[in-house]
Amino acid sequence: MSDGESPRTSSSSSLPAHPLAHAAVAIAVALGLFALAMVLSRAVAEALAIIGVLGGPATVTRLLANTFALQLLGFGLPAVLFVLARGEQPRAYFRLTSYDAWTAFYGAAVGLSLMILTVTATILFTLLGISPAESTAGQATNPAYYAVLFVVSSAVAVPMEELFFRGLIQHRLTDGTHPIPAILLTSLLFATIHSNISVGSGGAVLAFGLFVSFGVVLGVAYHRSKNLFVPITGHVVFNGVQILVRGLEVAV
Repeated sequence: MSDGESPRTSSSSSLPAHPLAHAAVAIAVALGLFALAMVLSRAVAEALAIIGVLGGPATVTRLLANTFALQLLGFGLPAVLFVLARGEQPRAYFRLTSYDAWTAFYGAAVGLSLMILTVTATILFTLLGISPAESTAGQATNPAYYAVLFVVSSAVAVPMEELFFRGLIQHRLTDGTHPIPAILLTSLLFATIHSNISVGSGGAVLAFGLFVSFGVVLGVAYHRSKNLFVPITGHVVFNGVQILVRGLEVAV
């Protein structure tokens, strides 16, 4: 090699990897993180059941135990480990940026969009003669349960779900693929965790599609705003209204 000739190895090493390889890695990482979250949360839930602190269905004990197992440990631990492994600042990576009047307005609009989707789905359920979707939490008959549920959902469950699905999974998929498949795949994974929804015969596909649609709305809001507080706000508004309405029905 002559004095003025640069090493070929250095130039070849700087070439970007094939886009398909980037996409494959992004999808594998996202699915691996989701699988880790599910396995971890199931293991913790089983351990809580064995030691007798899981509680019965639609009880505060079960609510707190499930939130600890799924949202705090299942979603939180993989997210923290991933960001630490990359040497990233969590607030910057998840895009937990400023919260101002615009953020609140945009988030409220997202929540309203989720409510419109719910009304549309309810109409379809009625037209098809299918019992509408109802979560296990909706079976509780104690108004105090819904007060606890409102606080836990708004302060812990919803922020951790958005942190994991939009801030981590969708963000990682977008880095390696494209926003559209990233939003769609994240929305499919998001819909799979809502297995506590019971519907009448023939309504499972419609209920699953409803939650996929929720994920798409939240995912688009995150992608367009580049601010995780927007989908968090929308999700909190939507869940909060559903919980308060159900709590008032039980109280009255």
